[in-house]
Amino acid sequence: MEGLPTNRELIGLINTSALIANDRRNLLLELNPSYSWVSKSRARGTIHRMTFPAPVPEIPAANVDQAATYYVNTLGFTFDWGDDQGGIAGISRGNCRLFITNQSFRESYGNIGPILFWLNLDSKAEVDELFAQWKAAQAKIVSEPEDKPWKLREFMAADLDANLIRVFYDFRGDT
Repeated sequence: MEGLPTNRELIGLINTSALIANDRRNLLLELNPSYSWVSKSRARGTIHRMTFPAPVPEIPAANVDQAATYYVNTLGFTFDWGDDQGGIAGISRGNCRLFITNQSFRESYGNIGPILFWLNLDSKAEVDELFAQWKAAQAKIVSEPEDKPWKLREFMAADLDANLIRVFYDFRGDT
């Protein structure tokens, strides 16, 4: 059959439920328990499993100081460093870090806004609680919390520069 490795290409039996092969295109092929081949990209050389920290979104703003004030006073973030004159500021809340940048800072990179970023919370109750906090602080609410067909409970808010913040909890694993 086309696409299946030859016997020579098979590199070993991993366990009773998986067989691994390296094909000519340098793809890792795995025979899964349903006896179908799954193709996965594989870099040349040693496979190194690297874990990444949480990403730090760059939030475009007309004025870094005004945007930071909104995130601190309305959304409950902490101001960490920076200002509009330098073109960039860092803010945080718990494990979430954001960079706010003005147009002159972003100019050479070509990135413009507005943007949308997601905040992944730990429960439906946290989503509802954060919504209540932000609504009470008069945040710009775009949509109220709702269970979506794709199994996310989410709501959306906006900042002063029309950047969107989508707050969600993935309840697919809940029973």
